[in-house]
Amino acid sequence: MKTSSTPVVVVEALTRRFGKNRAVKSVSFVVRAGETVALWGANGAGKTTILRCMLGLLRFEGAIRILGVDVRRRSVQARRFVGYVPQLIHLHPDLTVRETLEFYAQIRNVSPERAESLLREWGLEAHAEKPVHALSGGLKQKLALTLALLSDPPILLLDEPTAHLDAAARAEWLELLRRLKAEGKTLIFCTHQFPEVRALADRVIVLENGEKAAELTGEQFTRLWLRRGSLRLTLSPDDAPRALQILQHAHYDTEMADGLLVVRHVEAKRIEPIRLLLDAGIEILDYEWRAPIESPDWNAVPESERYGATVAVADNTPPAAAEQDNVHKGESQGFWGLVRLLARKEIRDLRRNRWVLLLTGVFTGLSVLLTAFGLGGVGETGGLVGFGRTFASLLNLSLLIVPLMGLLVGAMSLATERDQQTLHTLLAQPMTPSVIVWGKFLGAVAVLAAAVLIGFGGSGLILYAYGADVPPRQFLTQMGLTMLLGWACMALGMLVSALTRRAATAIGLALLLWLTLAFVSDLGIIGTAIALRLRAQTLLWLTLANPLQAFKIAVVQIMEGNLEALGSAGLYARDLFEDKVLYVCTGALIGWLAAAFVLALGYFTRKGAIE
Repeated sequence: MKTSSTPVVVVEALTRRFGKNRAVKSVSFVVRAGETVALWGANGAGKTTILRCMLGLLRFEGAIRILGVDVRRRSVQARRFVGYVPQLIHLHPDLTVRETLEFYAQIRNVSPERAESLLREWGLEAHAEKPVHALSGGLKQKLALTLALLSDPPILLLDEPTAHLDAAARAEWLELLRRLKAEGKTLIFCTHQFPEVRALADRVIVLENGEKAAELTGEQFTRLWLRRGSLRLTLSPDDAPRALQILQHAHYDTEMADGLLVVRHVEAKRIEPIRLLLDAGIEILDYEWRAPIESPDWNAVPESERYGATVAVADNTPPAAAEQDNVHKGESQGFWGLVRLLARKEIRDLRRNRWVLLLTGVFTGLSVLLTAFGLGGVGETGGLVGFGRTFASLLNLSLLIVPLMGLLVGAMSLATERDQQTLHTLLAQPMTPSVIVWGKFLGAVAVLAAAVLIGFGGSGLILYAYGADVPPRQFLTQMGLTMLLGWACMALGMLVSALTRRAATAIGLALLLWLTLAFVSDLGIIGTAIALRLRAQTLLWLTLANPLQAFKIAVVQIMEGNLEALGSAGLYARDLFEDKVLYVCTGALIGWLAAAFVLALGYFTRKGAIE
């Protein structure tokens, strides 16, 4: 298909810094509709960085417009017109091929029929029920391309698409890309493989050390590349010296190497050196032409030749609305639609998480056992024991297990996506980082609520079975406060997850925080109060600064309102807040929940996701 003169991608003075190092230095280029452009360069030349800037995954200086959309200001809308295939494919490993397609189809608001059609069209139907981690490299690449095509975007960005494939898979991939090129897709791909450029590229942008070193047509690049090949001739030892003299006299760059006569800077199919030797009566026993291994010295190439295909940057890209008809379903779901989708996935993931299953089982099992053992104390009066061993046992069990579960769930939420490197795969879709935080938060809220319900439900069934006279309002209030405690600790864990880069680090910090809140803080407050002779008022505010202590005061209040068991801080709370102690403690838990979540959301949105 012929390319259009209409530019669909405009990059102007693109600069990206990593600390003091400029990885990309004022690069400008234009890509026209239907054109296939190769970003050529060695590792570290800036190719991948440019693609990630085009997706809005990296902060940058300069300007990038995709179908008229400013990527820096409206990256989500720009990504609706782009399909992305990264060099290393990172998808959720536990999902099957079909589940992966369905998940990303929902993100792109594409019908299930479209996903099934692509599954058949690209030869993945036989592998539909395989988990992603069981796929070969070639199949993972093909799945990534299928995901990129879900919404039928007009532009595809491909980062070294054949770098990790064998020869057969590479040939198949090139054929797939030729097909997409023929269908009129605009392709921008990174490579340092000459066969890919020769097979696909209409234009080549050469990058060296983050700078644009050349911009040529595919044909110009091919000619420049091939004329740097070498001809290797096998001659008899008697003829070799005379042959070397003849070719050097004809101004060929010639030398003897490993018993072969090597003629450098000779294009493929060029037979003049061979003809010269044959005319001189020299017998050629064998010959081989070898393509060059390294790129040319671009500084030695005349500037008129280096920039023979430069397209001027002009502000005449079409508005995005003009391209809507080319997109199968470019409009992704709305903010809360995407949040619901990610929340459902988080629920699914946590239901399979061994930590969650183990802690839910421990919490439920101990709730049932402690309830059964404590039934003899229900109905007594006086202090904690008077209110019933069951409620006291559930209080202590909740203080131990529920914060640990909440902190671990929160700690794993964002850091695990980073560890699996699926975070960039999600962010390459038309969604904001805040969608990911909200989705994971609400999914974790639902799972923690279910875990608490299961634990308290088991306890409630035992109480009902034995006919215990338990006040339902107090029992349900304690259950609600336990959920709130779990959510507050989960938000703290999510803040840890947002601040760290690795899941192991986040989990370690979450465990340390749990020990601090559950044991060190309690003992520390007591020790500090004795050592410094703190006033009751100061001791109370220090107690409320720990969500576990705020939870304890609230539960003791609803049990019978006797706060003397908590010492001077409890007495001061009773005198200061009177019958509002429960509301104050509940407000403290809500404050912990809101503050930790807002901090996690703000940091991840501003610094934790987009670098």
